[in-house]
Amino acid sequence: MQFFAGITKFGEDSNTLTVEFHQVTQFSSKDMIFDCELTAIPVAAATCLTTMLRGSLLELTWPAWTDRLSHQSTASLAPPLQWAVVTNVAQAIAGQWTVRVAVETIGQRFFRLHAQLKALPGKAD
Repeated sequence: MQFFAGITKFGEDSNTLTVEFHQVTQFSSKDMIFDCELTAIPVAAATCLTTMLRGSLLELTWPAWTDRLSHQSTASLAPPLQWAVVTNVAQAIAGQWTVRVAVETIGQRFFRLHAQLKALPGKAD
């Protein structure tokens, strides 16, 4: 099970992660295993998307540690914004994710990195 929490869920000092186990009956499980991973993504650094024109290809690069972010594009920044995931496959090259898009097929496009976050159950942002 995986959940994402926005920065508004955390306090400035220390925070506590609490986990509960519930058994159906007293003897329903002889062994329990718990594995937890807490990953922090600094948003300001994660949004560092760079572009470079290489012949007829537009190359988009961003840090490889941002593997939970998707790269998206839109044709206009006028409301209503309609962002779509870029379908070109990203490759990990020298610590960067890299995507190359043919310039003649994209016309005017705007690109961004975006996190699809799931809210914690019972919590509103």
